[in-house]
Amino acid sequence: MQEYELGVVIRPTLTEDGVQSIVEKLKNTIVDQGGVVNAVDFWGKRKLAYPIEKQREGYYVFFRFAISPRNVAEVSRVSRYTEDILRHILVKEEKARSEGKPQTPEEVGAQVLTGGKETNVPTQSE
Repeated sequence: MQEYELGVVIRPTLTEDGVQSIVEKLKNTIVDQGGVVNAVDFWGKRKLAYPIEKQREGYYVFFRFAISPRNVAEVSRVSRYTEDILRHILVKEEKARSEGKPQTPEEVGAQVLTGGKETNVPTQSE
């Protein structure tokens, strides 16, 4: 099985129960396809960089899971055709990255600024 990360932006007009039902739908799809959900990271409602379908905010949710490469297409299909998902991205994890702990948005930003090199860039939490 290969490690993947799925990021989705969910329509902000949904209730909390609506967002949870989409998260459960995606988790069930992964499990039904023989995968294992390792982590679900809910970032909450955030402002979008640009409007998508006249929406300026969205709920960000990230899934880390392991699944067979031949079954990952179904996960992508479900996230593409779910109407309340504004955007999605599915990426295959690198082996070295999959063994580490999940990153916070601040850590990701520090890596982008440094080009992924190890440096002592202070984050907002420090």
